[in-house]
Amino acid sequence: RPPAVRRASPPRLPGLMGALHWACLAAVAAVGRGIPTAKDGELPLRANLASKTPYHPPRERSSQPWPAGCAPVHTNLILRHGARLPGADDMDDMNQLAQRLAAIPERSASYDWLASWVFPYPSEQEDLLTTVGMREHAGLGERFRLTYGESFPDYSPLTYDIRHTCKSRTGRSGASFVSTALAGSGTDAALGMAVPPVFMSQESDNEDSVLRFLHNCPAYSAAVTDNATAYAEYDKFLSGPDMAAAASAAAAILTDGKVSTGLLSSDDMLTVFAACAYDVQLESTEARWCSLLDDGAVNALNYANDLEDWVQRGPAVPVTSRAATLLLADVLGTLRAAAAGGAGAAAHVWRFAHDSTLLPLATLLGLFDGGQPLTGEAIVPDRAFRTSIVTSFAANAAFVLFECGGGEHLVGFQYNEVDSVLPGCEDHGNYCPLDVLLEALSERASLDYGSVCGGACECDWA
Repeated sequence: RPPAVRRASPPRLPGLMGALHWACLAAVAAVGRGIPTAKDGELPLRANLASKTPYHPPRERSSQPWPAGCAPVHTNLILRHGARLPGADDMDDMNQLAQRLAAIPERSASYDWLASWVFPYPSEQEDLLTTVGMREHAGLGERFRLTYGESFPDYSPLTYDIRHTCKSRTGRSGASFVSTALAGSGTDAALGMAVPPVFMSQESDNEDSVLRFLHNCPAYSAAVTDNATAYAEYDKFLSGPDMAAAASAAAAILTDGKVSTGLLSSDDMLTVFAACAYDVQLESTEARWCSLLDDGAVNALNYANDLEDWVQRGPAVPVTSRAATLLLADVLGTLRAAAAGGAGAAAHVWRFAHDSTLLPLATLLGLFDGGQPLTGEAIVPDRAFRTSIVTSFAANAAFVLFECGGGEHLVGFQYNEVDSVLPGCEDHGNYCPLDVLLEALSERASLDYGSVCGGACECDWA
């Protein structure tokens, strides 16, 4: 299994994104260190599609006012790319399953559409950013500008450090974000440009140990990617009663109750769930693939995907999060430089990457500390580790530096635009003194990446 999964007010956005500005986010609670989460049954289907969930902004970006006498001077962001198309193998799986289900004699007439259904994009466009993904990041950029725009100087490549990985979906997500975040910034009216041309840097995957650290980590490959036993709990869940019940329910729906066993495997159900997610994203419909999923199936399939990511990108194997040490060091180093000022300090650092970047960083930060481990025995309904929220498309983490009187600097942290408290900052709440934050995270940010990825790391905090 490769590191990529196998499978003011915000702008008014049309179509699907307008519909996704959903009122149910009020049900999302903050647990643990403040990372937003929810319980089974609290989220509508279109907001409950594991890591393929479109991004849902909160009603209000921040639940707390800024500290008196302080103003934002620097934003430091890590963002997952927006909604994308599936890989070619996933497209093929969906097409083959549609053909197989269409040929079932007992199939209900309401599923006649299966006979002619094919994934609506060619395999040559695999993994490309979609219009929904562009809108997600344009919305994010607009909200960040409305909230922190007073700290945005006119654009210059000397003051904005904007990076993405070598995948087009991250670069185009960055371009979408910039199109609204920097609208009207330093433009030359004679050019007729609403947004300044910006420089975004990238490195090849095999040279990028800051944003693509898992791709360059032999210890991770040995412990996770090339280690079938690492997925024992995931495999146990796939063969367990919850997935069997999901398959039986889907078979009964497909055949109007004529058949309930033997039609669909656990892998088939994962494909149905993926096809449902892309139906929601691309065509805003739950009437086709999603109609095969009852509430129990939605809960089981979300948990199966969460359990796979728990192993692949989350807390299950320590090397996964420890490999993010260079990224955390980069965040803290650029915060420190921005506070010190002087030549070479970027006013803003924006990084556009992947769930395999953001989720290990969240784990390294301790955002899942104290949470119940995920196992293959049974669904954990109130888990903090819920990928439909923590690594949805366009999921994001923001460190915002505030300058206060007397030379003091505070750091506000938000995950998916919701205030969160970082480890070591519990006594200070949402706005942590910079020196306290640097000290609290110093060990996590100073691991030797070569030693971690060679398999050796002595860490007394995890």
